[in-house]
Amino acid sequence: MFHRLPRKSLGALLVIVLALTSCAEWTYQRMTDPSRDVWQKPQGVVEKLSIARGSRIADLGSGAGYFTWHLAKAVGARGTVYAVEIDATLCR
Repeated sequence: MFHRLPRKSLGALLVIVLALTSCAEWTYQRMTDPSRDVWQKPQGVVEKLSIARGSRIADLGSGAGYFTWHLAKAVGARGTVYAVEIDATLCR
């Protein structure tokens, strides 16, 4: 037996589907926005960690790699940064 969805339910379902499909894109754009430097102060954070050149460090939950690049600069060419992210929508 087929039941018709009320228009309000159909509209709500459409909004949810659109929100979920664009949510990943919005999250990625927000995580890679250069203005993030202003409030997150990545250079200051990396300095506080006192990372030695040549170190091996992990960036767990690296997202789109925002901090990964700052960490890589801190460890230098002889160091290694292991960046791990389980949400594939953030890894491009």
